[in-house]
Amino acid sequence: MFKQPADLQSIQRQFQDIRSLLMTVVANLPRTGDPTISTAIQDITRLTHSVSNLEQLIDDHLKVRQSQLGALMGVGQAINSSLGRQRVLEEVMDTLIKLMRAERGFLMLRDPNDGKLKPEISRGIDHVNLDEEASKVSGTVVRKVTESGAPVLTTNAQEDPRFGNQMSVASYRLRSILCAPLKIKNELMGVIYVDNRAHAGIFRESDLSLIQAFADQAAVAIDNARLFENLKETNFQLEAANVELQIAYDATLNGWVHALDLRDKETEGHTQRVTKLTERLARRLGVEGDNLIHIRRGALLHDIGKMAISDVILRKPGLLTDDERALMQQHPKYAYDMLSPI
Repeated sequence: MFKQPADLQSIQRQFQDIRSLLMTVVANLPRTGDPTISTAIQDITRLTHSVSNLEQLIDDHLKVRQSQLGALMGVGQAINSSLGRQRVLEEVMDTLIKLMRAERGFLMLRDPNDGKLKPEISRGIDHVNLDEEASKVSGTVVRKVTESGAPVLTTNAQEDPRFGNQMSVASYRLRSILCAPLKIKNELMGVIYVDNRAHAGIFRESDLSLIQAFADQAAVAIDNARLFENLKETNFQLEAANVELQIAYDATLNGWVHALDLRDKETEGHTQRVTKLTERLARRLGVEGDNLIHIRRGALLHDIGKMAISDVILRKPGLLTDDERALMQQHPKYAYDMLSPI
């Protein structure tokens, strides 16, 4: 009689049809005072109320599931974002606290040096970082998760035989606790932990699979953020090294030019003058950026091939012979031979 529901609106329409049908049946029953008919009317009325209650339960359940799906999608967006590591940690914990209706949330990551879990972020329900005093958690629950590699749920840690006798549970007045491992390629990288100290029974058994699905996505988001931070640091170091290399390169070129000036007193300062004039002309022509740098360096080095010319020829006070002039004219080739491997 009723079609298979496809979505929330379709389900609601199905319930409305059922209620309308029941109300029509009641309206069409004769009011004769027959006890059988009166009983039937009462039964149908109770059934109508039961249908309404069932509709509300299903509606609430679907809304919770939609919220959970939205939270998982939010973590997926964090995975694909370029948010910094700290921002990703905050997004993960704020989303988890809201998703699980928790009071507090904590994220601990394994230190790559000593392998110990260390707190990375502690968040409250109002999206603020908690101080050290408000960041006390059950070490027993965290240990159980890291050792088993499986999520742990306790609806009331005070009465749970697994944790009731633990000092941290008693002294911190812990009740509802949910903790799950963060894994990358089956390797434990940390844990996420949420709790509620005021109320027991906040979490349900069905939340175990939900928090693990959330933790699996969160682990990828956190690892991506770590890789992104490392890449930024590497790029910064490479850029700094490149700047240092550029400075050293220019200093070397200027050193060569100065050495050439010391050898050839007749043309001392000539290279710097040519370089300044060349740079001014290039700017007038609209040359800029790397091209201007290359032109400046080319001007600095235009006579560097003279370093290969003998002092006897370079400093000769008189006219050069034809052979000496031919040798002097080779200085551009010497410059090419010197600079091409660099």
